[in-house]
Amino acid sequence: MVDEPLVDPNTTDSGEGSEPLRRELCPVSRAICMLEKKWTIHILYELSAGKRRFCHLQDAIGNANSRTLSERLKELELQGLIHRDVIQSIPPWVEYSLTEKGTDLCRLIEGVADWARKWSMFKEECWSAMDLTENGGNGSSPCAAPDRPTPRE
Repeated sequence: MVDEPLVDPNTTDSGEGSEPLRRELCPVSRAICMLEKKWTIHILYELSAGKRRFCHLQDAIGNANSRTLSERLKELELQGLIHRDVIQSIPPWVEYSLTEKGTDLCRLIEGVADWARKWSMFKEECWSAMDLTENGGNGSSPCAAPDRPTPRE
C-alpha cells in the first residue's frame, strides 16, 4: 500500500485564486460543526419566532433531554447567538431569545432551506432513506415547515 502525501488545507496546487477560498473553509467548517450538534438548528428555528422559556423549547423540540438542551443553550449563548434573560419574579424564570448574530444565522439557514426546496434536495421518496428520528418523529423539524416565516428583525 502506498501512503498518500498529507495535504495542508491552507495550501493549494489547483491554480491561482483558489487559496483564498480554502482559507475561508475553516470558518465554514467551524460553523457547520456547531450547527450539526443535536438540537441546535431546532433551537434556533424555535427562537426565530420569538422569546421562549426552557420548558416551551423542550416541548416544541420534542424528545430533547433536559441536560442536552441546557448544554446546547449554554453553547449558543457563549457563541453570542442567543440571549438568556433571567426574569426576577416568584418563582424566577428564564427566557431565551435570538441576538442579532443569531437572527443573521437564521436568515442564512432559511436561505439554505430555500435552496434545498428549490433544487429538490429532499424529495418525498428520500425521507424514508434518511434518519429523521432525531426529534422523535413529531414533525417539529425546521425542514418540515416551508411556510415558516423568516426570523424577525
